Amino acid sequence: MQAYHAVGTTGVFDGHGVSEETYRSYQIAQPAKRDTGGGSFYNTLSIRNSKKLSNTVTKLVASGSLSFIEAGRLLQISPIHVLKIN
Repeated sequence: MQAYHAVGTTGVFDGHGVSEETYRSYQIAQPAKRDTGGGSFYNTLSIRNSKKLSNTVTKLVASGSLSFIEAGRLLQISPIHVLKIN
């Protein structure tokens, strides 16, 4: 049995029992996927800045050796979110 391929606007349909009408009705019946927009900015921040830098800066802020403003500049975030990243 030979398979045939037809390219439509919604994809490729082959001769293995899936017609374009069946595919379209299946596609319409599926709920729309919601775009989540990616990962959390603050959860991935320690990876982007390096874990060592992020941990050191937050420890210095917690001990009072570094101001929130300086820490925010080093980590490229708002000072009020410095302790939120770990």
